[in-house]
Amino acid sequence: MVRARRRHPDRGPDERGSVLILVAGLVAVAMLLIAVVTDVSTLFLDQRSLAATADGAASRAAQAVLAADVYREEPGAPALPVSTAAAVRAVQDYLAARGADAAPVRIVEVSSDGVTVTVVLTAEAKLPFSRWISAEPAGVDITAQARAQTVVAR
Repeated sequence: MVRARRRHPDRGPDERGSVLILVAGLVAVAMLLIAVVTDVSTLFLDQRSLAATADGAASRAAQAVLAADVYREEPGAPALPVSTAAAVRAVQDYLAARGADAAPVRIVEVSSDGVTVTVVLTAEAKLPFSRWISAEPAGVDITAQARAQTVVAR
């Protein structure tokens, strides 16, 4: 016996296949969400890496006292002064020692008031899924600033 297929009176035309369209839309939204989360995570990790590099460079620069200053007698001076020129050289040496594997970092500012060294670095974070949005891969400029005080006392 063959039963005739009856349509439900509340349903309109045949709705078979509409789930496939919904699933395809859900997959597209999920892929877009994964791309956005990946790009934001990459940006966050690159920012943290640049901040760590700036911290290391500021620490190295704060220890860059001139040898002549170590033996010079200045009464009342609590710490040895760090010149801006010595701090710049120390930051450049630190960045060069990072190796070829590291992302390129540009020095924006290195300053010293004699006791505290301030280092500002910038780099470009490459976003892996930016090619989906534009023909050229986009990079985002990130900046990190760090300060360190000299700990070398007389």
